[in-house]
Amino acid sequence: MTSAWQMYAGWDPKDEEFKHFGEPWYVEGHGYAPVRVEVSEDPDGPYHGWMYSPGSGFAPLDYPTMIWKDWAIYRVQFTYGPEAEEQSGRGRTVRLSVRRLDP
Repeated sequence: MTSAWQMYAGWDPKDEEFKHFGEPWYVEGHGYAPVRVEVSEDPDGPYHGWMYSPGSGFAPLDYPTMIWKDWAIYRVQFTYGPEAEEQSGRGRTVRLSVRRLDP
């Protein structure tokens, strides 16, 4: 089953990618104008995100967090890497596509 979520992100024209996904205040706090986007699970998507497992202490988050296009930037958000977190049962990495909803 494919899931999709609407959220906000900042568009970085220099890197031609979305960054800092979340609420408008979070996007603005990183110096970007928030734009509405749809984030969808996509096994071939260019973005990486983290889905917490139920009971991980972060439930009921049922949407991806820590979303980045660059694998290296995504990976350094985890002390021992996302693989170790997956092995511990805390969550899983998902591949994502992002589509701008605002004009």
